[in-house]
Amino acid sequence: MIGQTISHYRVLEKLGGGGMGVVYRGEDTKLHRYVALKFLPDDMTDDRQAVERFMREARAAAALEHPNICSIHDIGDHRGRPFIVMELMRGSTLKQVIRRGPMKIDDVLELGVQLADALDAAHQAGIVHRDIKPANIFVTDRGQAKVLDFGLAKLSPSGPVAPDATETASEDEQLTSPGSALGTVAYMSPEQARGEDLDPRTDLFSLGVVLYEMATGRPAFPGSTSAVIFDAIFHDTPTAAVRLNPNVPQDLEGIIDKALVKDRELRYQHASGMRSDLKRLSKEGDSGRSAASTPLPTVAPRPSNSGRLNLAGAAAVILVVALVWQFFGSGNPLLDETDVILLADFVNTTGDDDFDGTLEAALALRLDESPFLNILPGRRVQEILGLMGRESDERITPSIGEEICTRAGLKAMITGEIASLGSNYIVTLNAVNCGTGEVLAREQVESGTKEEVLRALGEAAANMRGNLGESIRTIEELNRPLEEATTTSLEALRALSLAPGFQVDSILFYRRAIELDPNFAEAHSRLAGTYANISEFEIAIESAIRSFELRDRVSERERFAVLARYHQFVTGDFGAELDTLQQWIETYPREARAYNFRSVTLRRVGQFEGSAAEATESMRLDPTSGNPYSNLVGAHIGLLQFDDAKRVGEAGIEAGLDNYFLRVRLYRIAFIEGDADEAARHLEWANGRPTEYRFLAAQAGTSVFTGRLGEARQLYSRAAALAAQGPSAENPARIMAEQAWIEALVGNTSTAVEKANEALETHPGRSLRMIAVLALALGGAAGQAEEVLAELVSQNPDHLSLKTTTAPTVRAIIALAQGSPEEALVYLQAATAYERSNLGPTYVRGLAHLALGQGPEAAAAFQQVLDNRGAALARLRTSSAPFGGFPFQLAHVGLARAHALQGNADLARESYDRFFELWSGADADVPIIEEARAEYRQLSN
Repeated sequence: MIGQTISHYRVLEKLGGGGMGVVYRGEDTKLHRYVALKFLPDDMTDDRQAVERFMREARAAAALEHPNICSIHDIGDHRGRPFIVMELMRGSTLKQVIRRGPMKIDDVLELGVQLADALDAAHQAGIVHRDIKPANIFVTDRGQAKVLDFGLAKLSPSGPVAPDATETASEDEQLTSPGSALGTVAYMSPEQARGEDLDPRTDLFSLGVVLYEMATGRPAFPGSTSAVIFDAIFHDTPTAAVRLNPNVPQDLEGIIDKALVKDRELRYQHASGMRSDLKRLSKEGDSGRSAASTPLPTVAPRPSNSGRLNLAGAAAVILVVALVWQFFGSGNPLLDETDVILLADFVNTTGDDDFDGTLEAALALRLDESPFLNILPGRRVQEILGLMGRESDERITPSIGEEICTRAGLKAMITGEIASLGSNYIVTLNAVNCGTGEVLAREQVESGTKEEVLRALGEAAANMRGNLGESIRTIEELNRPLEEATTTSLEALRALSLAPGFQVDSILFYRRAIELDPNFAEAHSRLAGTYANISEFEIAIESAIRSFELRDRVSERERFAVLARYHQFVTGDFGAELDTLQQWIETYPREARAYNFRSVTLRRVGQFEGSAAEATESMRLDPTSGNPYSNLVGAHIGLLQFDDAKRVGEAGIEAGLDNYFLRVRLYRIAFIEGDADEAARHLEWANGRPTEYRFLAAQAGTSVFTGRLGEARQLYSRAAALAAQGPSAENPARIMAEQAWIEALVGNTSTAVEKANEALETHPGRSLRMIAVLALALGGAAGQAEEVLAELVSQNPDHLSLKTTTAPTVRAIIALAQGSPEEALVYLQAATAYERSNLGPTYVRGLAHLALGQGPEAAAAFQQVLDNRGAALARLRTSSAPFGGFPFQLAHVGLARAHALQGNADLARESYDRFFELWSGADADVPIIEEARAEYRQLSN
């Protein structure tokens, strides 16, 4: 996209993107001015609601000419992808401004007047915004507010854009779902949260919420879940603004309170009234009114030795002193969000080896909670140590840390020390300027007992965050006590710190940490991720459930990972998973893991362009991780961009970041392109590795893709035997279930049922049962399939992919076998939202249309399978989705049959010929080939 000229706009650079649009800076080559170009994401161009919402934004904003509403210059379409041309603005979103803390009251009033005036103009034009929030308000460098994103706007038929450009009431319901709560939860009015019909007063409530947050730096209705926030909106009164910011005038508090009245009949009725009150207060305000400053944390004085141990008779943790030196004596923050810092190992002079390796791990976890600090990743530290000729696990002393800082171009390093003072412990943290060795900030705390050391360290870390420049607001919001966010056991923490990431070797360390502290939530969460990486999903599910139960005992950053894994492994709710990951990214915009995690999820639901974008951002943030490389390769494969996939994959290998996922994807490309030498290179890499059985299963899948079922059976057998040598029976059982599904698809029904039963007898895992039940249904064992499905649904009543994909498909297959294709189509309606990534339901829909004699509908279904073949190629295993191993070539036979049904023999022969070409080396006795050849002969007669 960058460098292209679209219409008369030259695309210069990407500015950002979100769920509903990607924005670029461009140049209008006719008027010679810079503009912003907002494109609908490629993966949403076929979504009617998304396109209509996108165009609604353009129509609504274009109908409004107001200095505080972002101007729309033009709209267009580039190769089926809509775009909007907007004014290019420089500044920040209000959300970014508020992150710095409470705003100056003068600024609150000035921006408030502008926003109320903008809403007044919109309301007079018959437009209700319905999504007023800080993220949708831009503040230019000149202090001008601009309202953005009218994508959820409600356009009144009586407004000036009504006759042709607006939706009718019924169309609006189709776009927003009748009775649904549309908008952003924390900024909704009570009537909006209840899904009632809305009028302009809903925007005034939302503006009141925004003003409250501007004045206090805090949300008006905080909460960790949507349910909690909704309850607060319905029933709670926000904490008085003046209690959070003493500079808030009483009259401003009154304006905010009036805007936040629950009953819309009693709040402001018009934006003009709210604007007048704000304007009057702004004029009345004296010039001495200033911002609520952001003070450093209060520091307790050090008590005398005689009184220290007698405080309430307890061995209390006492903050001793906090000294801050600023660079060159200035009052500026010591660091900003672009600076990267190194954590050195603690110096332990206590003689107690329980502190070895634990305090630096605890400090890393504590500082990791900060969205402001940017810690040099451990993998990058190990890489630099290697360049220095040192072992990757060598302790980072201050002298070694200085060299690492020099090589990596870092600004600061944090060192730590624990020492004994009688029966007490002294913990000291120093932030050191890497260039000068000058101490930038120091925190020293004292603990009366060994058990209280972690609490003391947590307090020191929180103060250090503030001293280095982080806002008080984020420290207060994201500052769970260390012993609550991790564990009270130093030994458990040490075990966690010794684990080498999400690898097989880490399992023993995570299990040891859990033995020492069964409530160590992060250990359970990491164990879930590790088991998922080696395809042992039943154990992963158990660990994900346990970490979810303990989610209040992790840091805020790790809580997002816990929730994402829970939805991925337990509920199967892709939407909830993606929402969680988006919140993770918004809270921690430099969290490479979150982007990588989201890349995986987007690929699993068939949104390959979005997956590629997230993987690219993860690589940028953490170039030392191999996972984004393999995920980007997978996204390119899904888009059928094999050259790009190979380029990224080889770059990962060259960087020493290859893994099973990367190698098996490159092997699959080599196979498809007929590059035997390249395929052999990747197969050789897999020999003798713990994941070799998975590579054998991948080979079996490629054999299936060319119809060589005999060869595939041998590979499946070898893979299952090798997997059986491991600690879990789940992996060999899943391989058997996958083979059963394939046998059923090609018509080997008795073999399919036999293999499915063998898998079920080997292991009761949910993921393999979701595959086996499909094989049983397609293999003709309808009664047994119904029993297995009923048990699955009973045990997993809320599992989304089971309800929306597997169960409907199984029931549709059984209905087809019983001669009820109409019933089959009814069942399959539940799966339509997920068919871009799951080809099986679409294929079965095609079979149902064939059974009904509906040639055009059948042809459309089979063509959809072929158009989305990238989904089959991008999937590595059927464990996470039953249709990942679907051989899309079978759709050519279905398409041929659909053409024949319509009397188009020539097109039917073309489809059969294509299938015979793809399966030219297939086994002769495969049932579907025998059927296709017989049907082809009939066409020729």
